[in-house]
Amino acid sequence: MERTKRAPRRALASTLIGALIAAAALVGVAAPAQAAEADVADATVSWGLRDSWRNYITGPIAHGSVTPVAPASVASGIVSWSGGAGTIDPDTRLGSVSFGGSVNYYGHDGALDLTMSNPTFSVDSASTATLYFDVTSVEYGGFPATDATQMAVATFGLGEPSVGAGTIGWTTGQGTLTAAALTMFGGMYDSNPYADGLTVTLPYTVQTPDPVGTTTALSVSPEATAAEGDEVTLSATVAPAAEGSVEFFDGTASLGTDDVADGAASIATSALAAGPHTLTAEFTPADATAFGGSTSEPYSYTITAAPDPDQDADATSTTLTVEPQTRTLLGEDVTLTATVANATGSDVPAGSVEFFSTAAGTADRVSLGSEDVADGAAKLTTSALAAGGHAFTAEFTPADDAFQPSEAEATANYGIVDPAVVEIAAPTDGTEITDVTARWAWSEYANGWTKVASGDVSVADGSFVLSGGTGVVADDATVVRFTGALRVEAYAGFFPPNGQWIELVDPVLTISADGAATWSGDVRTGVGAYDSSAATTHLVVATAAGIDVPDFTGDVDATVAFDYEGTTAQGTWNADYGNAWPNAFVLAVPSAIQSFYYQSGETPGNATKPPAPLGLSWTAPEGEPEPEPGVVSGATLEWGLKQSFRNYITGPIAHGSISLDGTALNGDGEFVWSNGSGAYAVDSNTGEVSYSGSVHFTGHAGALDMTISNPRIAVTGPLSATLFVDVVSAGYNGTEDVNETDVAFATLTLPAGVTASDGEAITWTDAVAVLTEDGAAAFAGFYSAGTALDPVTFTFPLTEDAPVAPVLSIDGSSTITQGGVLSVSGSGFESGEKLTAVVHSDPVDLGTFTASASGTVNVRWTIPADFATGSHSLVVTRADGTVATAYFTVSAATTGGSGGGGEAVAGGGAAVEVCTAQSVSGATISWGVKESFRNYIEGPIAKGEISGAWGAGSGAYSTGNDSGSVGYGGSIHYTGHSGLLDITLSNPRIQVTGATTAMLYLDAQSAGYGSHESVAASGVAFASLSLPAASESATQVSWSGASASLTSAGAAAFMGFYEAGEALDAVSFTFPLGAEVPCDTTTDGSLATTGGPAPFDAVWAAAILLLLGSGALVWHRRRQAV
Repeated sequence: MERTKRAPRRALASTLIGALIAAAALVGVAAPAQAAEADVADATVSWGLRDSWRNYITGPIAHGSVTPVAPASVASGIVSWSGGAGTIDPDTRLGSVSFGGSVNYYGHDGALDLTMSNPTFSVDSASTATLYFDVTSVEYGGFPATDATQMAVATFGLGEPSVGAGTIGWTTGQGTLTAAALTMFGGMYDSNPYADGLTVTLPYTVQTPDPVGTTTALSVSPEATAAEGDEVTLSATVAPAAEGSVEFFDGTASLGTDDVADGAASIATSALAAGPHTLTAEFTPADATAFGGSTSEPYSYTITAAPDPDQDADATSTTLTVEPQTRTLLGEDVTLTATVANATGSDVPAGSVEFFSTAAGTADRVSLGSEDVADGAAKLTTSALAAGGHAFTAEFTPADDAFQPSEAEATANYGIVDPAVVEIAAPTDGTEITDVTARWAWSEYANGWTKVASGDVSVADGSFVLSGGTGVVADDATVVRFTGALRVEAYAGFFPPNGQWIELVDPVLTISADGAATWSGDVRTGVGAYDSSAATTHLVVATAAGIDVPDFTGDVDATVAFDYEGTTAQGTWNADYGNAWPNAFVLAVPSAIQSFYYQSGETPGNATKPPAPLGLSWTAPEGEPEPEPGVVSGATLEWGLKQSFRNYITGPIAHGSISLDGTALNGDGEFVWSNGSGAYAVDSNTGEVSYSGSVHFTGHAGALDMTISNPRIAVTGPLSATLFVDVVSAGYNGTEDVNETDVAFATLTLPAGVTASDGEAITWTDAVAVLTEDGAAAFAGFYSAGTALDPVTFTFPLTEDAPVAPVLSIDGSSTITQGGVLSVSGSGFESGEKLTAVVHSDPVDLGTFTASASGTVNVRWTIPADFATGSHSLVVTRADGTVATAYFTVSAATTGGSGGGGEAVAGGGAAVEVCTAQSVSGATISWGVKESFRNYIEGPIAKGEISGAWGAGSGAYSTGNDSGSVGYGGSIHYTGHSGLLDITLSNPRIQVTGATTAMLYLDAQSAGYGSHESVAASGVAFASLSLPAASESATQVSWSGASASLTSAGAAAFMGFYEAGEALDAVSFTFPLGAEVPCDTTTDGSLATTGGPAPFDAVWAAAILLLLGSGALVWHRRRQAV
């Protein structure tokens, strides 16, 4: 049985604080003392785990419950625990609180059973917390069995707490489930592992902590003994590493003091006299409330007397001091003083002292000059020391043999600081810019500090956000100025109320053309209370070199990475490194935190000291708007797709037909689309025009079925364009079904466009068309990409009031057998316009017709049995002499027919009242089936996917009878449970049976799932629709938000997920109305008034219910092989 380690309770805060102390010591920073720990009692925590989990448990799938055991309680799914106890540090806010009680999640009739008990809330840092539980659960589906003690279940980000008298609490945002919790949930939430936020209140009583004890260990080199005059190094190690100093003693005499750095301090001396010595090291903490002092064990040491090479020469000792004591500015005076003493006699030594410097990082001594000893001392003052670190040596050379030589070293690093920085001259003339935004985090090291902003500066997510910047952009430089202040405060707890603070006022970013940059401003600093009246000094805070110069001719999203490595001479601040912020800025920083701005070691904390990069963004103002393209209306398009394909369809192999809807044929048998609309810019030779209407190809007894509709021409230049179309086709000869809109079907190589003499139209004739990759795929693989298609001719009228040309289209196939009926629909005529119709080649006058109120006409003519076979045309002539033409082909009758025929009937103004409807193409449907089912499929239970879409629809509708039928292509595919659940709903059809009623049919296919057999059914009466009032116009009718109820047949086809009568998602659909067409049983109102015979769909729906009841139904529909 695998168990998770129990989270620490009372010791957690101490452990974390100890870790922080150790980390602080590694970077040479004073660590705070462990603050007083407080006892927590009667704590409360409220947490709902995860809203989707609660909804799942108590919802219609799991049918479960959430049950608490005291002292836990549940309200609205949120579990609250009380009576928690533990500890918290009110200053660091670290701590741990444990609770009793449990909550049980139960579902699926006990198959799912999860208990979470004894929570522990642990504050891991000032910004993070973890919630632990004892967890037991049984194995269920993908959920493994779990038995863990104090499992880390969720982590949370902590903001500022709510603090009261003796209480502290948090209300968090969403948390994150841990890896262990995600495993417990069987990977259900791996893709989005959020957890609910929690609310916790911790009443506490403060304890007073004792200072942390320390130990000091002393080592001496060389060990145990040294010769008189030899250098002896005393080294002390302080544990734990704490800020302070160590004083070294020889008995009770002080040998010197050194500050503790990284837990160590040392001095070197060659002044120990011959004889025995007792050496000790005494540590004094910087903060006695945080750490205790300590003294090392005594160290016995012996100095042996140096042999006297000349009994007459007195031994000497030399000591060396440096003023100023630590570091100074480049070019300032540094004074070296060597004191030479007689170690064995009373005579004052005479001679000279030569002074040497050893630069940091080198071993070479460079002479600084010599001075005579006067009154036992020699002094040298120099201002010529190079920038960087130095160690000094003084060598005494006696004037005669009365004295022995001696030397002294000052080995501590002595820094010469060069404050100079190359500032970039800000341009005064150039392009002015405004509303520049910048983002700066100061440094990663400063992430835990308090950040305060004012003016046009704010703080967001730990970074300063500067807005409203203004500046000037010139060829040689760019300057951006911001108004406001940025302040960082460190160690506020030790230096209340504002700690060691630095403020940057009105910062300025200057960038030269060669990629150099400075980030500068007025700087004020202080310790303790913030003082806005403190004097400021304009300083460069950060520099950069070799950056990509932002291009303000367009939008800017740039990053300025500031320099840090190698920016100063080694030893300026630390003997081993030359990485720092600009020296003048570091000098201005409060001394206690200067080390935060240069490298002082190799610890991880040192890696976070460089200045953060500055993000810069700017949105270029919008230029002058491009001229609007001209409006195009009444555009025409002539294109035969591909002549060989047309011949194949109507030839002896496919035995098919070509029918037109909203299109016509020209004399060459090519298809003609009219009334295109869009826009075209003559100056740029660009524009788009869309057409409506379709061409329907069928063959091989229906096995080949393809519709190409709604072409769109996008002209992209004087010689180039693309032809887009919608394509719907049934799978044929091993290809997949296609239902694609706006397919880039062909590329067009344009000839020169010819503009009409009046300048109101432009025409491209016989543009070369080549099939694209997408077009080849949509073309069911008949032709490969690169195949030449029929040339394309199109005209764009360039005036908004261009006349709309009438269009004739043949209803159904354009090939009609002798004795059959030619039915032609026309649109685009004037209301009530008188028209004449004549059939050619041998003229047959069909008489006069009147256009309907909507400008449509329907001409029907029974072709005589002996009428000549071949190509013919129907020409409709308007009163002004303009004509519209439809082309058709007459084929020989297969059986003998009567010699009658020749009767014509007009759809508009006919003497005989006939029922007419209007064709529908390009219909749309918006329907999500059922939202809860979609959520289930894509949720953490099924972990499935939904793909596909509904396609365009076509059919017919009668506004007079409120009846019609429109079928749509497309499908929606649902998968889940690793493919075990697999359902496809396709080819929906809406049958409107009255003003307020309709039925939705579709095809359903599903793999067997659970106790349900597989289903493959077509034309299922899936849902009954209750229609709202229709929105009607002359060109379309639409319904929005029709309520839908699942039928019994639909419930069966839906794998029993929902019962009959269940409300489905609302349905919205639109029928664009085209030419008039004869009524049939779907549009003549008979389905509404008589109910009609049981349709095929209803029969099969009943069969579904009957056969599914016996569990014996498996349907399959196969396309007939050809």
